[in-house]
Amino acid sequence: MAALIGLRQRVQEVDAEYFLLQRAAEAAQQQELPAAVLIQAVVRGHLLRKRLHILERRAVCIQSCWRGYAARQQFKAERTKANTLLREAYFDAQATHIQQWFRGFWSRKYLHNFLQRKAYLAAVADSNARMRVLAEQELQASICAIKEQEEQAAMARFQKRSSKLHHLLSTSAVAGIYRSPYQALTNTVPVLDKSPLEDQIRASRKSLVNSQSGVRHPSPLKAERELRTAKVCLPAGLSCCIDATCGLPYQIYMTRYT
Repeated sequence: MAALIGLRQRVQEVDAEYFLLQRAAEAAQQQELPAAVLIQAVVRGHLLRKRLHILERRAVCIQSCWRGYAARQQFKAERTKANTLLREAYFDAQATHIQQWFRGFWSRKYLHNFLQRKAYLAAVADSNARMRVLAEQELQASICAIKEQEEQAAMARFQKRSSKLHHLLSTSAVAGIYRSPYQALTNTVPVLDKSPLEDQIRASRKSLVNSQSGVRHPSPLKAERELRTAKVCLPAGLSCCIDATCGLPYQIYMTRYT
């Protein structure tokens, strides 16, 4: 009771003290307001930065978790794709190998039979060998025919030229240039086609005489008159052998009428 009475007595003191403090606060309001605003700004900034830092850490954690998950999913997809491509390549290679074996078997059995081809090639080789033999025989025959024709032409030229060399043949009294005693001693008698050249000339001359057996020769007297008229002079050292059949000098007769 006494305390309550004491408080009532102090009411006026308290009110006066309050009014004093209120006046002092109002007087210091212009200084305290900017200070309070600054303190509030600092505190609010600190709290906001703290909250933003917490939010940033949470965002980074969420982003790292999401990026890890996305990377794992992408890696899984890439690995699945790589495994798929690897399996496709493996199965493609195996399928290609199987197809090669099967196509080879099919080709060898139905399209390109090895045994038939081998027999065909053997037949072709045999035919080529026969054709080569026939061609070689034909070539040899052609060569022989050409050689024979050349030999015949050469023999004809030889007979034509040698038919006018009868004055070089040997007689019963004088040996010719193709069968001289010196050649007989030295065994160097000219030989043509395994026979003496003089025999060849004699044979060609006989064949020419036989071929001209039906030709009428001029009379020896007429030839002698023509010889005297033409004043034929024999070369020096040439001996005229008188032909027993016609009486005309043999050298002049054969030179003029053959």
